[in-house]
Amino acid sequence: VRNVYYPVSVCYEQYEKISQEFVKEHLDDYYHTYQLLEDEESRRAMAAYLNSRMNNDIQYVKNCYTKEQTYFCNDLYQIGRDETYADIGAFDGDSIRLFLKSSDGGYRHIYALEADPVNFSRLQKYTAEQGLQNLTLYRMAAWKEKADLHFNGTGKEKAGVSSAEKADAQAVAADALDHLIGSETVTMLKINFLYGVLETLMGARALLKRSQPKLAVVVGFDEWALIRIPQYIHRQNPNYRFWLRYNSCMPARLTLYAK
Repeated sequence: VRNVYYPVSVCYEQYEKISQEFVKEHLDDYYHTYQLLEDEESRRAMAAYLNSRMNNDIQYVKNCYTKEQTYFCNDLYQIGRDETYADIGAFDGDSIRLFLKSSDGGYRHIYALEADPVNFSRLQKYTAEQGLQNLTLYRMAAWKEKADLHFNGTGKEKAGVSSAEKADAQAVAADALDHLIGSETVTMLKINFLYGVLETLMGARALLKRSQPKLAVVVGFDEWALIRIPQYIHRQNPNYRFWLRYNSCMPARLTLYAK
């Protein structure tokens, strides 16, 4: 990471840029994450991500992308038939489908959180049609504490929202995973959404320390994710080991795996 290459040719069309100034300013922070990574493939993936985002050039990711994989079918851990799976950002059940395929339909319990009402209805329909048992669905967001969040038009949670702004914002109930799941053991935790990932992990402090679940966390959305997310997890539980892989050939699909 200290030797990230800045090419002269720049393509501005495909992805929102991360400025070279930001990367240089936070180089020590990025290097801290780099040192936490377990293998050379992870380090190449991190350098490719930064180069692609700084230069708006997906070719860097293409050059290090090896194969399509999922949160559950990858070269880092195996999914068994006795997992307790927490799906944060469950959408319409797409990840649950992949999870069940990887576990051959077996599991101990599934917790699924989805805040969007339309997606939640689809999630309910899918799980009902499949006749899934030992299932807990929450129409809410994960957060660091119990709260009513208000999102602007981009979906980003706003702090200190005024009464006028709240009238135009989408209100979403939220709570910490440590509150929702309590003392139950979780063996697999997937997080995939744009905003609030760090706050979600802050609300799962006890879970990370107690259960050390396998983790799959998408970290390709913004310039802070690679700095804040792995380092927060490591502070909560230094026993975690970390890898980076692309689930598909796009910078935004960079995923942090930990176990």
